[in-house]
Amino acid sequence: MPHVLDQPGSLLPVTQRFLAAAGRHVVVDLGPDDATCLARLAVVFGEADPGVVTNLRRIQERYSGLAYQSAFFSEDVFFQPVLEPDPGDTAVEFLYAVHPTTASCAGAALRPDGTVLVGWEDQEVAAFPSLDHLLNCDALLAWRAGLPRAVLPTADSSTVISEPRFTRIDAASGYTSEWFFDREVLIHVCSTWNAIWAGGESVVRTWALDGRDPLG
Repeated sequence: MPHVLDQPGSLLPVTQRFLAAAGRHVVVDLGPDDATCLARLAVVFGEADPGVVTNLRRIQERYSGLAYQSAFFSEDVFFQPVLEPDPGDTAVEFLYAVHPTTASCAGAALRPDGTVLVGWEDQEVAAFPSLDHLLNCDALLAWRAGLPRAVLPTADSSTVISEPRFTRIDAASGYTSEWFFDREVLIHVCSTWNAIWAGGESVVRTWALDGRDPLG
């Protein structure tokens, strides 16, 4: 599978431009070889599914070594998914899928199906269906930096985003981070960090589009 910097595939146009301008490739360690991965899976979980390793290699081919300044993580990050299960693990995860460059920042792991788990070790939340969704979200966060802020008529985000005039940007949205827009307003509703820290309400941020297209 071609690397995301070489062939962005179905990423949003705004994400393709973002990666072309801000993305770079760094050298990363891909972790143990296939045989070692299977052996460790067997030891930790009692069985070794070759499909897990196949998924890992597919994900590594597309994302490993990608690096950029992430607005979502507020950190310079690089992608380094590896499979290194340890005794006591209760589920298979690809660790270090999104790796911060400082220890103070959260990162992300992946389930074998590609689900993005944001947080630290046992303090993590399923935030996106895939790394592509995360990339699209990060690109929109970078793109909106040049937009003026907008004020919604109500602080109740659930009321506003349920209005028919708003379209959900599915390709950039996940389970705890969602984007909506119409011709005038871009909305980001994020509960990722509150979910990790088990408290608080979703953070709702809005920007004036004035006819600009976040998908164009």
